[in-house]
Amino acid sequence: MATTLIHPNLQKLLDRTKQFFAEVEDLTPGRELETRLNAEYGPGTTIYDDFATLIQQGVKNNEGWVAVDETDGPKYRRTKISLPAAET
Repeated sequence: MATTLIHPNLQKLLDRTKQFFAEVEDLTPGRELETRLNAEYGPGTTIYDDFATLIQQGVKNNEGWVAVDETDGPKYRRTKISLPAAET
């Protein structure tokens, strides 16, 4: 089977995302969870800052894994960061 190479920053984001999901996977959705997530994982927290930094670098450096597809003019773009897979 062929191995697909991905940008190192995308791999870092996927790894960090897995860590985040492992921390919150058993929590019940609702208003209390929303409040908790904003408090524990919002702006200024390590995980938020990691996500923001990796995504901003991807856009700024045109790394080809984020904000690739122009949707409604050059200032609005989107991209699937990762297709569904067992590990993501």
